[in-house]
Amino acid sequence: MTNDGRLSATNGCYHLNAADGAKTSKNWFGFVPEQDTVFTVLSGTDCGGAAVNFLTTLNLSGKTIKIGSYIAVPDGYAITAATISSGSAVMYNNVILNP
Repeated sequence: MTNDGRLSATNGCYHLNAADGAKTSKNWFGFVPEQDTVFTVLSGTDCGGAAVNFLTTLNLSGKTIKIGSYIAVPDGYAITAATISSGSAVMYNNVILNP
């Protein structure tokens, strides 16, 4: 995906909040909180398909992410599971390069 594609969210988005519970089997590249937000799960995969805990790698564990912050994973990585304990966020879908 080009960086322009990531910034313009050409493959759409998904609204996630605490009431939604756990979401799995997703393919997101980043998110923007709509309110101050806390994640209890934020995990996914790297370019090779290995599991990644983004709460740890992005230093977000136990932290409140402020409204309007743009958080993205590295190119080729994907957020595949997320749970919000408080707040809400717009989650941005990865664009599939070779459908």
